[in-house]
Amino acid sequence: MATVANSTMNLATRCAFFDGARGGDGPNGDRYIQMEIELVVLDREGNRSAAVRKPVKMYPNRLCGFNY
Repeated sequence: MATVANSTMNLATRCAFFDGARGGDGPNGDRYIQMEIELVVLDREGNRSAAVRKPVKMYPNRLCGFNY
């Protein structure tokens, strides 16, 4: 039986997510914010997976005052 996973982020404002962000330039001239995402899965019985981290590039489309 499969169930739908739930996940939510609680932020004071949507722009708070970008606090302390740093950016970069892509090879084709696009600008991005460099982030690292961590995933930990918790099942119904309380078992936790090991954390998995991946670097990602996010393109904020000039939102929240970013010129990226």
